[in-house]
Amino acid sequence: MIKTNGQTVLYIITAEEREELKALLPEQQNIGVLADASALSEMSESSLSTLIESTTTMIAQHQALRYRAIAELNRRRRPSDDIPALLAATLNIGRDQARRLVDEADALVNRLPRTLELLDCGLVDDSKAAAVCKSTADLSDDDARAVDTALEDRLPNKADEHKVRRAANYEADKADPERHARRAAQRSDARKVTVTQHRATRSSSLFIRNCEPSRIAAAYERIDQVARQLKISTETRSMDELRADVALNLLLAKRKRRSNPHRRFPVSGCDDTRRATRQSRTDRKPKDPARLAQEEPVMTSPTGEVPQPRTGEQPVQHSPGGS
Repeated sequence: MIKTNGQTVLYIITAEEREELKALLPEQQNIGVLADASALSEMSESSLSTLIESTTTMIAQHQALRYRAIAELNRRRRPSDDIPALLAATLNIGRDQARRLVDEADALVNRLPRTLELLDCGLVDDSKAAAVCKSTADLSDDDARAVDTALEDRLPNKADEHKVRRAANYEADKADPERHARRAAQRSDARKVTVTQHRATRSSSLFIRNCEPSRIAAAYERIDQVARQLKISTETRSMDELRADVALNLLLAKRKRRSNPHRRFPVSGCDDTRRATRQSRTDRKPKDPARLAQEEPVMTSPTGEVPQPRTGEQPVQHSPGGS
């Protein structure tokens, strides 16, 4: 077996291994295993096309067989958590990828038997089967089987895994209409900021994930508003570049110190927005009545008596800072 970057390119096996595989795989017409790769140069174009089609079916059958083997191994060692580590060492892949393989194998064998049968027949590949597993991961066993039955006649006609995922999500929404609300609540609890390094371009990307759509829309609107103010006739940067620069400048801008009221932020054009945001944040901050009573200055007359309001006037309300 020849491997390139973890992907199987061509099967070159011995006669004994071929006989063992024939005992496990269903018989298919015009499917064979090459014993010598040099025979490819002597084949016609039609024979090569037939070989490509047949080997694609054979690879799908091998993938189904691998899923069944992983599920059986996981069943035998289910109390332990060493199956992903064992697969990672055997297949030379990462621990997370090995864990995904275990989850997909368990789902296909126990929850999605019809999708596994399509993989056995070579009508879908492992990427399409994995897309169905991912779309039905948050469903109950009964709902997952209902989606599996509904997709049985539709999966072979899907060209790629993206169309399979859309069809699987549609059927999953029909089976469990409340799944989106549950997933939204789970994502809201998993808010985070991530940084991705791009070594090829020597750049980085900053992502704010799983936040409320209204807050993200408000943040983008503010960034876009400042960027449009900076887009003048002499500006050579595009709007996308301006938005990126403005977003970084807003994140890196330091707060104004109380001891230096004349200090300015590095990004111009957003003073009114910043003051309005600071004022709304101050209004939302809870205030301690006992502390305000101690800090509030008392207006007294020169004689030391507190002036009383005149008839028909309201008492004067003092702010915490006084004026």
